[in-house]
Amino acid sequence: MASHFLHQVGRLKKDWAFWLPNLLAVASFGILGIFGIIYRGVGGRVIITLFEESFAQKRPYQGVLTEASEILWSLAAGILWFTFSYLKAKHPSAAQSATQYVQKSMLFLCLLVTMFLLDDNFRMTLMLSFYFKIPKVLIYGVYSICLTAYVLSFKKFILKTPYLLLVISICLLSISSLTDVIHPQGQGLPVMLEDGTKFIGLLNFLIYCWKVSLLLIRDRQSALLEMASDRRVQTRP
Repeated sequence: MASHFLHQVGRLKKDWAFWLPNLLAVASFGILGIFGIIYRGVGGRVIITLFEESFAQKRPYQGVLTEASEILWSLAAGILWFTFSYLKAKHPSAAQSATQYVQKSMLFLCLLVTMFLLDDNFRMTLMLSFYFKIPKVLIYGVYSICLTAYVLSFKKFILKTPYLLLVISICLLSISSLTDVIHPQGQGLPVMLEDGTKFIGLLNFLIYCWKVSLLLIRDRQSALLEMASDRRVQTRP
């Protein structure tokens, strides 16, 4: 039991996937703590604000759908990064070039979704527009160029996936972005056009990511089984 525990400790010492995020988190909170100590009044309020709950006592449902949208983004990104990590494992040398193309397609999709996730969760478009006076049209235009470049670069990969779900998702998210730019008059309807379409678009995108992940994992397992079968045939006397 003790030797097994020491073995686990030894492995953990060399695991950058453990050390890197933990060191970054500890360093960030350390800097935040020092800031709170130096600037006691303001620093304390800043720290409280950063960790403040969106829960409102009189309106416990406040922000529920917004937080649900953030969960959908996070789930989609998590599924894609897991699938990419799975594909990075050893693969049959016969399918190396094809596998590299799929890995590259998944990597850029992961980066693209992570960019959208960070923008939505941390309100980057809103902050760039409010504090730096960068037009939302320009920011959404850059995102559109990135998305178009991905589709054109990896259209062969996309066409082998259930891409209709992706098309539905992009259309709904485009409606949401367009509503955010033009600011139509009203109360409930504009919110439904912006946040409602975004939620449904993210829901369809999550389903797309789930189906793509299952498809790629099954394909890789089939390739590994075929390779194992070929090796057994070659080793027979």
